[in-house]
Amino acid sequence: MMAATGAGFAAGCESRTTEKLIPYLEQPGDVVTGVAKHYATTCRECPAGCGVLARTREGRVVKLEGNPEDVRTGGTLCARGQAALQGLYNPDRLITPLVRREDGGLHEAGWDEALSLLSRKLADAAGGAPRSIAFLTGETSDSDAEMISIAARAWGARQPLNLRLMGEAPVIAAAGALFGIEAVPEYHFEVADTVISFGADFT
Repeated sequence: MMAATGAGFAAGCESRTTEKLIPYLEQPGDVVTGVAKHYATTCRECPAGCGVLARTREGRVVKLEGNPEDVRTGGTLCARGQAALQGLYNPDRLITPLVRREDGGLHEAGWDEALSLLSRKLADAAGGAPRSIAFLTGETSDSDAEMISIAARAWGARQPLNLRLMGEAPVIAAAGALFGIEAVPEYHFEVADTVISFGADFT
């Protein structure tokens, strides 16, 4: 009885995932175990596009900080940029394409299936008139915009249309007129004497 109880207890505590310790023997030439490597890049959490330095360890980003060489920010990075890693490593982040089936639900699909379906849908939508296809994008980086433009030209579609429901161009223009720096400003409410809101919730 004790043996059966012990076996049942052990089975209940058994890990549901198999994990292996694999030595980092065939590491890339520019990666040194235990030594951080930094990359200069751009934050895309908002349209401001602040310069950031990404600190990596063994090929994984572990920290983001503002780039001191960025003339607009001087090396600062807002909370939204600091939290970008939460989105990168979010366990609920999609890792496979999702396809809507006849039952209305979304189901995981392989890349070959998803790309084949996309090609068929685009061909059906074109119907001999490729210009009827249009790409609607949000704020994109230069490399992403070029990639989308290449895809649009390949399908004979119109060039991508940038759709921003809450454009920040007026805020950027106002910052340029007031402070001489055309960028999305950061607000330091803690040093303000009076804060007035026009129809917007502070939370």
